[in-house]
Amino acid sequence: MSPLLGPILAQLVTLGVSDRSEARYIAAADSYAEVATYPRVGLDFGWKHTTLTLSYGPSITVSPIESEDPYVLVYHSGVVSMSQRWKRTTFTLTESGSYGRVNLRAQALGDPTVAVPGAPVATPAPGTAPPPVTGGAQPGTGGSAMPPATGNNALPSLALNRPLTFVSSTTAFNITENISAIFSLSGGVSYFISGTTDADPTLAYPTVRGPGAQIAGTYRLTHDDGVTTSVFAQFANTSNGNRAWLITANETWAHRFSRYTSGNLGAGLSLTRNSQPNGYEFYSLYPNFVVGITSGSRLGHTVLSYGAGANSSPFIDPFRGLVDPRVSTNAFAGLSKDKFSSSLTAGTGLQLVAGSQSNRGLNTITGAFTVSYRLGDAVSLDSGVRAAWQAFRGTTTYPISIAAFAGVSIALAVPLHGRY
Repeated sequence: MSPLLGPILAQLVTLGVSDRSEARYIAAADSYAEVATYPRVGLDFGWKHTTLTLSYGPSITVSPIESEDPYVLVYHSGVVSMSQRWKRTTFTLTESGSYGRVNLRAQALGDPTVAVPGAPVATPAPGTAPPPVTGGAQPGTGGSAMPPATGNNALPSLALNRPLTFVSSTTAFNITENISAIFSLSGGVSYFISGTTDADPTLAYPTVRGPGAQIAGTYRLTHDDGVTTSVFAQFANTSNGNRAWLITANETWAHRFSRYTSGNLGAGLSLTRNSQPNGYEFYSLYPNFVVGITSGSRLGHTVLSYGAGANSSPFIDPFRGLVDPRVSTNAFAGLSKDKFSSSLTAGTGLQLVAGSQSNRGLNTITGAFTVSYRLGDAVSLDSGVRAAWQAFRGTTTYPISIAAFAGVSIALAVPLHGRY
């Protein structure tokens, strides 16, 4: 960048470049091999009180590679975000969009750490890498308002074994006010739209759109304790005629038990309304809860970290456009020493209440084991196995499948101009 343009554009400009590429063999009823790569490029512009972030990254999958005519799926994703800071106030405006071809059956066994932004999630991603063993989570940071039912925070979508043309867009505005050293408020509004452009409506995901809003207050009781009160509201209008809205209120307590151990515990209620094109409308009241703990220990250069959690809350199903109450669980264990690390994760997503075959939602189970080696500050190698299972409306839509994978990750951040 020209030294004349640098001060005009920003006081600090940083270029970030990364890529995650892997080959995987999927053992299922229709076993096959495929390769995928997830390059990313981003620019960060920084002023004294303002930051601007631009990023773009396609997801490219070639499958099955043993075929004479494999299909190539390209899914484009981009994000523009601007943040303005004052003494105690921060405003953030974000616009994210994505468009392209995806196969949710393949995505279910893909790398969850680089899940395609904006695409429907085929299985829950409990996290493939355990959090680092540091000073423990800061109290009062858990229990934020539930995110809108879109993008990678959406309810896991039905894993159809066929390519889909999917498009999504999310606009969000958020504000955070640090009223004092022990109390802060945050809130925001958003609008999302997502769906497929496929011509066959019986196989395509319907278009789902609607606004959302959230507000949360966090109060630090002591050095080791904090509480968060949050309220979230979401409305969704679906092209199949279904309409749904939900209002969720939670109270969450976060506690640091020791330097390496922290946990959270919370409960609340959700009020929902579903409306179908046949005139059928119904309201529901569901209990919410969240519980989790993370811990770790050190023995010389070896670090062991582990944790588990569970939560119950409703989501707006992007496949049916109806509220689906769910219970999700996750657990992880990780071991690292010098440049080597390994992790074991498992997660489930189960419908909270039983219903008729036509009203039953998704049940999913996932797991992964990964071993990695860091070649340097910018390059690492890894390999392992992932597993997934899914049932929809009482019928197994994704039999137990296993993927063996090997991959390489590269990440670089290069300052192009200046410093604060």
